[in-house]
Amino acid sequence: MKNKPTENQSSDNGQLKEDNAMNYKEELFRSEIRYRGLFDNLSSGVAIFEAVDNGDDFVFVDYNRAAQKMDQVKKEDVLGKRVTEVFPGVKVCGFLDVFTRVWRTGKSETHPLVLYKDDALDVWRKGYVYKLPTGEIVSIYSDETKQKKTEAYLKLSRIVFENSQEAILITDLKGNILDVNPAFTKITGYSKEDVLYRNASLMKAGNNRSDLFRRFWKELQETGHWQGEIWDRKKNGEIFPKWLSVSTVFDDDGKPLNYIGIFNDLSIIKKAEEDINRLNNYDILTKLPNRSLFYDRLKQSIEKSSLDGKKIAVILLDIDKTARINESYGISFVDELLVKVAERLKENLLNAESLSRLVSDRFIFYISRLETYDPIAATIQKIKDLLAGDFKIDESQIYISASIGVTIFPNDASTPNELIKNAEIALNHAKMAGAGNFQFFSGDMTTRAFERMKLEMAVRMALDKNELHLYYQPKVDLSDDRVVGMEALIRWIHPEMGIIPPFKFIPIAETSDVILAIGEWVLRQACITGKKILDMGYADFGVGVNLSAKQLKQENFVEIVRTILNETGLPPRCLDLELTESMLFDNIDRNIKFMHDLKKLGITLSIDDFGTGYSSLSYLKSFPVNTLKIDRSFVMDIPDDRDDMAITATIISMAHSLGLNVVAEGVETRIQAHFLKNKGCLCVQGYLFSPPVPEEKFMTLLGRH
Repeated sequence: MKNKPTENQSSDNGQLKEDNAMNYKEELFRSEIRYRGLFDNLSSGVAIFEAVDNGDDFVFVDYNRAAQKMDQVKKEDVLGKRVTEVFPGVKVCGFLDVFTRVWRTGKSETHPLVLYKDDALDVWRKGYVYKLPTGEIVSIYSDETKQKKTEAYLKLSRIVFENSQEAILITDLKGNILDVNPAFTKITGYSKEDVLYRNASLMKAGNNRSDLFRRFWKELQETGHWQGEIWDRKKNGEIFPKWLSVSTVFDDDGKPLNYIGIFNDLSIIKKAEEDINRLNNYDILTKLPNRSLFYDRLKQSIEKSSLDGKKIAVILLDIDKTARINESYGISFVDELLVKVAERLKENLLNAESLSRLVSDRFIFYISRLETYDPIAATIQKIKDLLAGDFKIDESQIYISASIGVTIFPNDASTPNELIKNAEIALNHAKMAGAGNFQFFSGDMTTRAFERMKLEMAVRMALDKNELHLYYQPKVDLSDDRVVGMEALIRWIHPEMGIIPPFKFIPIAETSDVILAIGEWVLRQACITGKKILDMGYADFGVGVNLSAKQLKQENFVEIVRTILNETGLPPRCLDLELTESMLFDNIDRNIKFMHDLKKLGITLSIDDFGTGYSSLSYLKSFPVNTLKIDRSFVMDIPDDRDDMAITATIISMAHSLGLNVVAEGVETRIQAHFLKNKGCLCVQGYLFSPPVPEEKFMTLLGRH
């Protein structure tokens, strides 16, 4: 029989139980501290959830620091909230399905996870989910976002590499090829197997500048980049120009690893540049130099003669009565006649290298280094003798004569333009005297000088007297015959002299600063009218305004344009300033900067009368223009003149290849419009749609479209 505990023994046992309970609580507290420290400092994200709605959703029970950082949410913002509330996209990405299966089956799962937040792809996770004996779900996961993004970037880079239209090659630091893309094979003819681990110099051609590769390696090593034009050899042996850009690839420590070369074939551009150069500088019919090339050559001769004190004779001849020949035999006959005249003159004149076709049935050349006038008389007689012989064309035999005008440098003028103009004046005097005559330029033009002075004074007063008016010619989109813009054209209506065309008074205004006042007035009025049209609901309606050569040199012109745009409210994108080719070549570098300054305002720029001046493809690439306007002289004879059709088609194709818009001027027939539309020129202007009209008539015209 057991003895009953004494009172003291009972007291001791109670104390022991109390001590044990206290020790258990302290140990439990220390364990919880250890758990919390471990839980919060794990590098992996850990989240604990309780099931609700029979496992269809879960609420946050606990959330460690790593999880909060990865998911970019705070613990206090999510505890007690449903997963679908915090991450609305969990049902889409399958996250919730994993939790539900683990909770219902008790089987742990490892899963990839794309986590959505606020309907946007946020992060990638890789996690392990298991169920606690208490029924709670634990998710332990790591951040896979950086790796996934890297994989996606590499995949995208490969797609770009494989689908780029530019050739790409990757080499080691010695130039040995490690990889090439399909465009490389398409351009060079070399397959990847042909070039893999071979040095890139296998394509090198021998006609590059001797110091090219020395400069190439020097710049590449100093800056990590190089770009320029280089000639290489294709697999079939063909040598071709290419634009090459090479960049160095560095590791995280800045150490070079590889080189990446990107290039494209310039052959097509070079060919187009040669074609444009030929179109710009040579007459298609006679193959002689045209006016622009003659101008350049005469300018060079003037510079030489200015140094040695010698004279130059500029001789202009016009084939007489070609209009009558055209009526009798047709245009093709006249063309053949002009070709034969050009051949005969070129073969027999001592200064044949300067012989050029000025325009239509007029030829021009010069005799340089003259000390007396005797060679001039001999040359004139030579021309008469050459043209006196018959010309046989088809089965016809024809005799012709020529009128001749002569001017002398430096006696009559000192610039190419003045000399050509004087030769034309002399020629007109010769023609008035009858076919086959010749005339030297006369300096005694008192009557004409007086008339010019009178006109110049009237021009100065025209603006103040409100005699100047703006007419507008619509620009039409051929795709739907919709008016999409207009060109502002100035007209002078004098109370006594009547309507004076621009070609008569603008050149006079150009000789003085009055052209600047006129130009500013034109720009302001055109912008005011353009704003009215925009307010009528014609969005992005284009307003074309012609610039003068003097405005191009006006130092504050950019500010004038800015002020007018601000004051009139016309959006800059709606203003298109039109410049002629000849204006741009006066001071190319300055004009390029001037054009860039204008473009910063948000306006667009066009080259007007394209094809009649000095443009070359190399300069077109430098000029920040948006549009080429095909001169009406190329359009007016379509479809009768195949040369004009070829030139027009070439200009349209070249403009498109450079990413430029095209507008054709002088469209007068549906046949011309149809031809232009088929060639890809959709914007036109001309009498087919409307002549230039005053503002009120233009508004009426708009209402009909």
